[in-house]
Amino acid sequence: MASLVEWNPFRDLEKIRSDFDDLMERLWRKAPSPAEFEEAVMRPRLESFVKDGKLTIRADLPGIDPKNIEVTSTTVS
Repeated sequence: MASLVEWNPFRDLEKIRSDFDDLMERLWRKAPSPAEFEEAVMRPRLESFVKDGKLTIRADLPGIDPKNIEVTSTTVS
């Protein structure tokens, strides 16, 4: 048989505060460093797919003239 425990609203508030602190700590621990954030911002959005044995890659590069883009590739075995 379970024993009765006197209700204490401050204990419940402390539990909520503790859970919120844990949540904030987990979020900040996963937050990118300024260098990681800058690197992520500098990466263009890419779309890639294979059709009829050909790999197509499209990049979102607003404001860049396609004539100024150089594409190179390497083969990974």
